[in-house]
Amino acid sequence: MPKSSTCRHRVFCIRHLNTTLSYDVLYAVPNGKRLTRLLRHLLKPPIRTRLPTLLLILIGIIAGIIAWGYEVGSFTDMGPGFVPLMLSIGLVLLAAVILWREWRIIRAFSGELPKVSNFAWRQFCAVSSGILAWILLAENAGFFIAAIAQVGLTALALPEPRWRSVLLMAVILAITGYVLFVVQLGVPLEAIG
Repeated sequence: MPKSSTCRHRVFCIRHLNTTLSYDVLYAVPNGKRLTRLLRHLLKPPIRTRLPTLLLILIGIIAGIIAWGYEVGSFTDMGPGFVPLMLSIGLVLLAAVILWREWRIIRAFSGELPKVSNFAWRQFCAVSSGILAWILLAENAGFFIAAIAQVGLTALALPEPRWRSVLLMAVILAITGYVLFVVQLGVPLEAIG
């Protein structure tokens, strides 16, 4: 290993990361200084705040690689891999934007994260029960009942739902969804089971 000032800087970056990165890996990269700066910002404590977005980026990359194995086609003649590839690209870009915003927030608070409140259990349970209601009711009770039940249950996630507005929105969404999916696209669901 050469002993220059940049070498010492790179060794400092490796020690600062508290990881088992190899010195040779950083030397194999053409601009090792930028790589170490990026890794230092990504891996400094608290890393647990960045893990979900890094996981989303990893899932998007893996899904893109899998979608690339199918025939992609073009915008006018889409193959079976086109939509999954576009969704994976969108996921990676969205996660990168989220990661960039988290990075800016952490830098603004000089390394300390703002305190986050507890997990929103009511909202989580309301949305999950709405999705579960759709799954259980769509084939048995019909499209309209499943859609109205889904919107009604997910409205419980709101702090103070106005039930007249929720019912109106549920009816409008049920009619619009039925016309779009069942009538136009031919999804085999009955209006009322």
